[in-house]
Amino acid sequence: MPLTMCYLIIPPGVLIAKISPAHVEATIFSFSNSVISGCMMFVARMMGILINRTFFDITAENLTDLYKLYIWETCGALFCLLYIRLIPTSEDVALVQKHLESLNLDAKTPT
Repeated sequence: MPLTMCYLIIPPGVLIAKISPAHVEATIFSFSNSVISGCMMFVARMMGILINRTFFDITAENLTDLYKLYIWETCGALFCLLYIRLIPTSEDVALVQKHLESLNLDAKTPT
């Protein structure tokens, strides 16, 4: 379970941290972390119930296909690794930050 949680939390968290502007990074990161955690706790369980009832029909008396549900869960966790392709490179982030500095915004990070 801890490895599954790492695969679900880390890729979207890294993506959010990389694309967030510096002056609102904490707000965006905390909000997105709340959404990700909520999805992990609520939506993931509801999807598990739906997948179980649709494909496997595992009950307390019938645990013969339980391993298939665990395989399904592992594959779903590994699906989050597809986010890694969305993470911008350091050069892309530097280019966007340079462009934001040229806009002369009032809400800049204090130096």
